[in-house]
Amino acid sequence: MLYSDMQSIEDQEIYQRVESLIEKSRKLNSNLVIKSLAGAGASYILKSYVKNHPQVAYISEENMSLGEYSIIDAPVGVALTYLKKADLQQKMVVVFGSGNDYYSQEGEEIRLHAYLGGAIGARDKADMEILVKEINGELKRDRVEEIFRLSGGIGKIAKFLAVSEGNGPGQEEMLEATKKSLVGYQVDDLEELGIIKDGLIVSELLRGVWDRVREKIKIDINFDLSWEEGGAKADENLTEAEAKILREMMANEGTISKEKVSDIKWGEGKYDEYSDQAINKTMRRLDQKMKVYRVKTIPKVGFLIETR
Repeated sequence: MLYSDMQSIEDQEIYQRVESLIEKSRKLNSNLVIKSLAGAGASYILKSYVKNHPQVAYISEENMSLGEYSIIDAPVGVALTYLKKADLQQKMVVVFGSGNDYYSQEGEEIRLHAYLGGAIGARDKADMEILVKEINGELKRDRVEEIFRLSGGIGKIAKFLAVSEGNGPGQEEMLEATKKSLVGYQVDDLEELGIIKDGLIVSELLRGVWDRVREKIKIDINFDLSWEEGGAKADENLTEAEAKILREMMANEGTISKEKVSDIKWGEGKYDEYSDQAINKTMRRLDQKMKVYRVKTIPKVGFLIETR
C-alpha cells in the first residue's frame, strides 16, 4: 500500500492539542509556557496557528511588536525581555527549545508568570504517518512502521528517515542536537514530551546516542537544586550556576570550556574580566560537592567529569 493522500497540519492531533492549549490561555487571559525540543517542529506548528489566527503576533527575535496576545518563539533571554516589557493586558506563549533553557534562571522567572503549561514533543503514530507522507508519498506501510519505531515520532528524525535509508550524512549531528536539547529536562518532562514511555526512550536511534552519554554520567538535577549522582542523593544542594554548569557538561559528553563556565557564572562576554583562578575556584567548589564523580582540569582548555 502506498501513502499518497495529503492531509494538512490541522488534521494532526499535536496541532489540535496545541491549538486547544492556546485557546484556553487566551480565554483565561493567562500566560502559557510550552516545553519542546530540537526537531519537534514546534515553530512550524505555532506558525500554522498564527496563520489560522492572524490576530495573534508571532515573535522570533528582538525588536518585534508585541500584540494583545503573542507567541514568543525566541531564545530564552529574548523571551524574558518581552515578558518584562508587556503590559498587564498583554499575554503570551513562551516556547522553550531545551531542558537547559527551561530550568535556567531566566526560564524560572518566565515560568513564575505563567499559570498554564504544555508540551510539543513526539508525535503519535497517526500524526507521524501524515508527516512522512507529506515528505515521501511513495512510502510503503512497513517502511512507515519502521520509521515510527526508529524515530519514536520525533518529527525531524522521521522526516530524515522518510528520504533516507538511515546512516546518511547528517544523521549523527541531528541526533546529537536532539539529545542536547533534552539534557536538563527531568524524567517527568521527558514523559510529557513523549520521549520516554515505560522508562524507555521511544526512539531507537536516539536511545543509542542517549545511552552513550548516560553510561558515562549518571547525574539527575531536581527543580529545587537537590541532585543525585550515580543514583545516590547528594549531601549538599547545587547553586543555580553549578546546576547550569553540570547540565552543560552532560550535554557535551562531560566537558566544558573555561569560557563557558565564565558565561554561566558571570554572564556572556565576561571571560576576560575574571582570572583562571576565579574560574578554577568555581569548579573546585562543585568538585567538593561530588562523591561519585570528580571534576578534572584540562590545562588551557576546561574541565571534564570523570568517575572517582
